Amino acid sequence: MKKIHIYIASLILLATSFAGCKDWLDVDPVDKTKESTQYSTESGINSVMNGLYRSMDDNTLYGGYLTRTLIECMANRYIYYSTYVNGTYAAYTINNWSKYLWNADSYTNSDVESQATSIWRNGYSLAFDVNNFLKSLRESSVSLTEDKRNILNGEAYAMRAYIHFDLFRLFGPVYTNADATTKIMPYNSLMLDKNFEEEMFLLTDQTAPAFMDSVLTDINRAEALLEKSDPIITDFSTAVTTELSSENFYTQNRNRRMNYYAVRALKARVLQYMGRTDEAVQIAQSIIDKVGTVGADNTTLSGFALATDISLDYTLFSEVIFGLHDLSMYSKAENWFTSVTAPQSGYFTSNHYITNIYDLSSGGDYRSSAMKNAGINLNVHPNLSSVWYGNRFSVKTSSSRPAGLYFQPLIRLSEMYYIVAEKYIDDSNFMDAASLLNVILAARGVDNLYSIGGANNPDLPNENSYTTDNFMKFLRKEYYREFGYEGQIFFFYKRHNSDQMLNSNFYDTSNMFQTLENPTVAYTLPIPSVETNY
Repeated sequence: MKKIHIYIASLILLATSFAGCKDWLDVDPVDKTKESTQYSTESGINSVMNGLYRSMDDNTLYGGYLTRTLIECMANRYIYYSTYVNGTYAAYTINNWSKYLWNADSYTNSDVESQATSIWRNGYSLAFDVNNFLKSLRESSVSLTEDKRNILNGEAYAMRAYIHFDLFRLFGPVYTNADATTKIMPYNSLMLDKNFEEEMFLLTDQTAPAFMDSVLTDINRAEALLEKSDPIITDFSTAVTTELSSENFYTQNRNRRMNYYAVRALKARVLQYMGRTDEAVQIAQSIIDKVGTVGADNTTLSGFALATDISLDYTLFSEVIFGLHDLSMYSKAENWFTSVTAPQSGYFTSNHYITNIYDLSSGGDYRSSAMKNAGINLNVHPNLSSVWYGNRFSVKTSSSRPAGLYFQPLIRLSEMYYIVAEKYIDDSNFMDAASLLNVILAARGVDNLYSIGGANNPDLPNENSYTTDNFMKFLRKEYYREFGYEGQIFFFYKRHNSDQMLNSNFYDTSNMFQTLENPTVAYTLPIPSVETNY
């Protein structure tokens, strides 16, 4: 692919514009003809920015495909029913996307390619919309304070980095195996030139290292701008606000925006993915050291803090560094999980999966309570006695924290702990790894007998069991327990280029992992044919 295809670029000419609206949490798209008026007032500019976040929450991006549905199918979280595969069942989608891991030819399925194309198209469309926002903001005559302008620009750069990074993690190669000279895919940073729209059609591909350097360039720009002006720097209570605010656009609900710490956490995630682990650890540790507190009444928050009571909030809202406002969260949960009466029609996991992954539940791990037995009679799938679904985004908890409702987490504080712990494991520093991971377990209600080093821990009961393989097995389970329905498991496997992946259809509770015949192929979505066939 030498140039980005007109299929993408032509869509971008319909730049995202949003009507001015007092409530920035609830805006509707409008025609491009109104775009110029959006940048004539500060409230209009704010609405456009919110519209960009709403675009991130599109069902083909983080409102579905890249959090709760397709990306989790790719990690084999869900049961697939080969005898119930047709367009009317969720089993159709699950089967197609899960099967690809074992059979690369399944990505030639027309429906799979269509869904993959939607991710590609809407991801790049969002990137172009961000570019247009940056260009239009620069040209706007609206009088904004330097801090407000820095915040808007910083969030936009960070958003552009975020979506490009995930496009690379899906469509790009395993980074550690990437050819340093082969051009892979384009990074779109066109925005300021007067020939902006013309140059869209000349956007060239980049090599994997160049692409990731572009991601880091945008992150560094965002970090520098937000470090100057983000209110979270001086008032950490803005990080996690218990109430939703439509009035204080710049100073409230900062964990629903690409705030300074979200950018830092994204940078740690990117650096770890690139194998620059020392730098990643330094950033992750700095975020761990800068955590807030939860008030004694469990409602007053100050900054990010590890959650201690899941009955208040299944999303573990207090520790979400960045997430999105999803107005259709609960209706989608009904369609995918809670109101489904036939197992092949929903996104379900097996009882064997629950037994294998949530094996700390007897020790009080309250993450297991975010999984619910669907209560469906299983006489259509061999060897399974029950199916389960994730209740995390199905139940409206957080009555004392309304800002935790309609909230899709994308970056958690616990990920920073895992980044540091994984480096300890790589260095065979098992005692420090155990100590750090036990902080998470304690916050999740796990008692000492089930913590690392505890006699009842299934993987690491004592120092004699402390090996790299055992720690990585445990860490892998932690990713399943911690980031369910958030799209991180597949990327964990891909980063490690693992030749083993959990298969929810396996029935041996002692080993549910299946060998991938060709991980390099399995972990890379083909570039959509609409981009290559010309």
